[in-house]
Amino acid sequence: LGGRPDIVALFENETGGTVYDVKTGQPRASDQAQVMIYMYALPHWNRFRGMQFDGRVVYNDHEVAIPHSAIDDTFKKRLFALIGRISSQDPGRKVPSGSECRFCDLTSADCPERVDEEPSDQDEMEVSDF
Repeated sequence: LGGRPDIVALFENETGGTVYDVKTGQPRASDQAQVMIYMYALPHWNRFRGMQFDGRVVYNDHEVAIPHSAIDDTFKKRLFALIGRISSQDPGRKVPSGSECRFCDLTSADCPERVDEEPSDQDEMEVSDF
């Protein structure tokens, strides 16, 4: 796990604080997930041990508040499952697309999953469970 929040502001009594992360692009769900990971991880680090953090994602035109209660058992289970998938010896599921494959130098002979063109709107795509 790596990364660094933009700002960690502590309450005066140092029982917790707010994690701020400033974004310049379009809002994405991953922005909130990133701040939530910081909110989870900081209390496990010596300097912030036992503290409770709220979060705030700051965009040019608005902010998204994330209460400390968002770091619940469901979030933790999903985070641990993600870490497990990332650190697994098993390779991740390949999800190629024409828009990505067109920049790759590998040929179809080298990469059987290569997609040379996007399916049309009339084609049905089968999406396997993840």
